[in-house]
Amino acid sequence: AFPRKKLFIDILTQDVTAEECILDLIDNSVDSYVKNKLTERREIRITINSEMCEIFDNCGGIEKEFLKKEVFTFGSMHRDREHPTLGMYGIGLKRSIFKMGNVIDFETDDGNNYSLMNLNVRKWEQDADNWFIPFEADASTLTGDKKPYTKNKVTSLYDEIKQKLSLDTFITSISDKLRRVYCLPMKDQIDFFFNENKLEPYN
Repeated sequence: AFPRKKLFIDILTQDVTAEECILDLIDNSVDSYVKNKLTERREIRITINSEMCEIFDNCGGIEKEFLKKEVFTFGSMHRDREHPTLGMYGIGLKRSIFKMGNVIDFETDDGNNYSLMNLNVRKWEQDADNWFIPFEADASTLTGDKKPYTKNKVTSLYDEIKQKLSLDTFITSISDKLRRVYCLPMKDQIDFFFNENKLEPYN
């Protein structure tokens, strides 16, 4: 009685909005700052248009084995109560990328290993019994003063999402929302850039 992947994805994503998807993805970057116990300022760069949604952060990267075994499972095995994070249930990343588009490129370098996950959702759905996601890893590619990073890029956007992300009113609304929701990390920890423009926190 295994679930069909399409039914599982439809149920997971049916009630989430494009705005919530974007915030969920950014939550992961902020959580990375916390989990990696950073103290110096880092940055999150958000790029949104009718062709893609990309979130980049240099907040420490993701360790290879944790990425392989935990990040793309549906639901968290445990919560780190010592370092509380914005994401709690382990579904925000998955429901967001599955809601937004068909092609997902997820790459990270934690300073020890470079890891890449590339997923074509429609092709993945067709293999009903295989829930593994294509994954590869190699030695770290970081040089000089480059900081460990994670980049999550969703392309081949679904029509509903593409239309939403092409609206100037939506872009303005998201920009204002980011300044409110993440005002504390903006002040003390992380520089936020939205479509190349640096955001300033609300007082």
